[in-house]
Amino acid sequence: MPYNRRPALLIVICLGLLAFSAIHIAGLVASFRLPDLPLPFPDWYLLVRNGLWGLSGLIAAGGLFFSRSWAPSFTRWAGLAFVLWYWSDRLLLARSDYAKRSWLAAATITLIAVFWLFWILNRPSIQDFFRESTS
Repeated sequence: MPYNRRPALLIVICLGLLAFSAIHIAGLVASFRLPDLPLPFPDWYLLVRNGLWGLSGLIAAGGLFFSRSWAPSFTRWAGLAFVLWYWSDRLLLARSDYAKRSWLAAATITLIAVFWLFWILNRPSIQDFFRESTS
């Protein structure tokens, strides 16, 4: 059985997903210590949002790193679901002047991130890695 070396881009995407998870897990922990401020959503919303995305990122990173056959598909779908959730949040809940002024930059970064994610997961070296790992 030949040694199956992880492509460098796969390691990069796993590290990015771990950073994504760390940010959301930190948000989850911080949501337990929120001051009593008037928020445009229920208190539990931050717990659900940050818990869901922190866990999703950990599952995706672990699945990709340990070359699980379901991981690329899960990562694509989770990425699209996050983008949908993020933009729903931004359009429905964000009412600040900053949110109104920065939507173009946020849209640009979103498009670049989604393109980057799909581009990496569709690279021949990544697809070969998962094909060899499952055979």
